[in-house]
Amino acid sequence: MLALWLILLMGNWDQYVPADLVSEWTRRADLTDSLFPEQLAAIRDPSTLKCIWTTARAGKTRTVLTDFFDDGLRHPGNRYNFIALTSNSAAEIAWPEAKEIDRDHHLGCTFTESRLRITMPGGSWIRIYGADRPGWMDRLYGQKFRRTAFDEAAFFHVDLESFIVDVLRPRAIDLGGQIYLSSIPGYIPRGLFHEVIKGFPERVNMSSVPSPTKPGWSVHSWTTEDNPWMRAKFIADRDQQIAENPDIVDDPRFRRNYLGETIIERGQRVYGFDPDKNGIAEWEHHAGDRYVLGLDFGWDDQTAFSLCVWREDSPHFVEIESYSEKEMLLDKAASFVRGYVALCEPHGTIDIVGDPAHKQLFEEFRRRYDLPIMPAEKTDKYAWIELVNNDLALNKIKICVPEKSPHVEEMQGLTWKVLSTGRKIEQPGAPNDVCDAFLVAYRHAYHYRYEAPVPELPKEQLEEQRMLALVEARAESSNDAWWE
Repeated sequence: MLALWLILLMGNWDQYVPADLVSEWTRRADLTDSLFPEQLAAIRDPSTLKCIWTTARAGKTRTVLTDFFDDGLRHPGNRYNFIALTSNSAAEIAWPEAKEIDRDHHLGCTFTESRLRITMPGGSWIRIYGADRPGWMDRLYGQKFRRTAFDEAAFFHVDLESFIVDVLRPRAIDLGGQIYLSSIPGYIPRGLFHEVIKGFPERVNMSSVPSPTKPGWSVHSWTTEDNPWMRAKFIADRDQQIAENPDIVDDPRFRRNYLGETIIERGQRVYGFDPDKNGIAEWEHHAGDRYVLGLDFGWDDQTAFSLCVWREDSPHFVEIESYSEKEMLLDKAASFVRGYVALCEPHGTIDIVGDPAHKQLFEEFRRRYDLPIMPAEKTDKYAWIELVNNDLALNKIKICVPEKSPHVEEMQGLTWKVLSTGRKIEQPGAPNDVCDAFLVAYRHAYHYRYEAPVPELPKEQLEEQRMLALVEARAESSNDAWWE
């Protein structure tokens, strides 16, 4: 290597180095030289897990694809996977971007349009997938790869964390592979991308900063203002929008795309939970407590538990604990239920209720494990959500240790989707399993029957009220006579 550098410094390198190798060096140098510093920092980061957090049009796709081409030319015969959010974004954004890189740097790649596959000189290839196509995940099983990237990762409706842990990362070991998540913040605060960035108090430019909430992930962040190819257009468009409508700076869509901020659209939340008003530190058991365990079975979704308590002499409905777990077998679910029963029975009665959609499963649960689970009321779910929100607003619902509650985490991320008919439904793909477990428990309770006792007034005050009523009655009687 030292000899090669000496040859280059002498200035007569063309006499000693084959022309095709010189062309290859020049082509590779041009490839990475086209990136600005923030992009370079991202592709040169040696971490296995890398997250790129930017505003819209900041150059995320160009960064990842340039790394794929550069690495593929240096390491012939390897595989690179680019997963776009949809088939349209794969075909209309990533594919043209890859063609532009090849054209600008004279890479000489072969593009197979029907398969969205790019073959580089040396045999490395890039495959671009749309995540809305059935079976795209199955195609990645068993592969050894150098790079895999998820574009607009905040908007994926699949469990990327499980897929990366179970499938991709073990297959990155042989070749020193790397995995990218790149995105602007999502409109629903959920999923792996959100988990990686949520520990940062705000978005600032950063390079190779460890995620506070997801160990192993290295975070890179910049905005479109840092992209020299888009800076002027981006600033002009942003400033024009603000000039036309100054209030747009408070619009969550503007803040996600132009500022890269994670915004929870409070007005669109399904549940109106307020941690300051509805949160409590702990629950103390009392004689007369009536416990109810809400249960929502799932497999691909979570199996969720919500342990709640209410009393006939109190207007409050309190969630003591919630828990959820994916792919939980019935044996383990039964163990959880028995544990909750053992916790509550010394203090009061406990009922176990579940979503009536799983009635057949509940019957099997009763027979196999001798646990008296019963289906909840089969009524309008959205009407009961309104009742929950009313009790949240009136401070009648309390949740223990809300900062550690999976139920609270779901409520803070669950938003409405408005259909073309005007009807609202819960946002598809957003976790709601613990919310549903809580809802069936809430349906089963009767805390709302509580009536506060009317305080007994002192005798002097009662006598005063009686005299005032008598005077008013006489005055009214006198007025009636005058009018007659």
